[in-house]
Amino acid sequence: MGDKRTRTLLLVLGSIGILYIGDLAYRSGIESPRQEAERLKSRLEKRIRATKLSLAKSKRIAADLEQLEGQSLPWDLEVARSSYQSWLLQLVKRAKLQTPNVDSSEPVALSIGRGGRRGKPDYHKIGFTLRTRGSLKHVVHFLFDFYRADHLHKIRSMNLNPVGRDRNLDLTLSIETLVLGTALRENELSPGVSERLASATREDYQPLVRRNLFDSGGGEAAKKVQFTAVTRNRDGSAQAWFRVAPGGKTQILSAGQALNCPGLEVLVLEVLPAATILSMDGERIRVQVGQRLAEGTSARARLAHHSD
Repeated sequence: MGDKRTRTLLLVLGSIGILYIGDLAYRSGIESPRQEAERLKSRLEKRIRATKLSLAKSKRIAADLEQLEGQSLPWDLEVARSSYQSWLLQLVKRAKLQTPNVDSSEPVALSIGRGGRRGKPDYHKIGFTLRTRGSLKHVVHFLFDFYRADHLHKIRSMNLNPVGRDRNLDLTLSIETLVLGTALRENELSPGVSERLASATREDYQPLVRRNLFDSGGGEAAKKVQFTAVTRNRDGSAQAWFRVAPGGKTQILSAGQALNCPGLEVLVLEVLPAATILSMDGERIRVQVGQRLAEGTSARARLAHHSD
């Protein structure tokens, strides 16, 4: 009886031992390698994702660098200074600004990271100072052309100071330009056109002229001029009647004639049966009979509305 119990106990212990050894063998031979394989797979997937992100970032950087190289001033520093200065003076002349003066600073070498490319700077910074004078209309013209140019430049500061009673402004600009060592051109500026402005049409910025904050008389003058009537002369041509308050004489004008009103530049463009189209400080406006010029609406916006 005792031998039988002993054999049974030994069988049970043997079975437990076999199960234990089998479990160890399973864990070491199957489960552990599978878990290690999963961990390795996870690490490889992370590396692949990181590599893909790095490649995508490199492509974006390469595309951005190529664009900057196209916008950069010529890589020859002396040519960069002289060509950009000449370009500024051309813009001043085109905008009909007066008495321009341009100064430039010495190029400042800068690098991205340590030492740049083989000890050479990655790019140079050149500063320019422009001083000139003109009306706000001329300043807006200049700034439109400046921001439409696809150069690697920006205005760091701008000062506008009214001068006397002739509605002119002293303009001082501090401009920063960049010259990349890998610029695409040696001796000419970028011929491209920038799309950084909200509108590519210069006339869309003329309301800035009409809202001249430096002009103490222009806005008030527009409130004093009333469009009173439309008549026809002996030739049958339509004429617009304007009364200038206080005490001003009524002026009768045909299309193509200018209104005599200090502080305003008003030209009659078209006389309609009950309205007139004017150019006031460079902006096309529509004024109804009985309205003052300050109450006029944009003729461009009205035409666009009807075309829709």
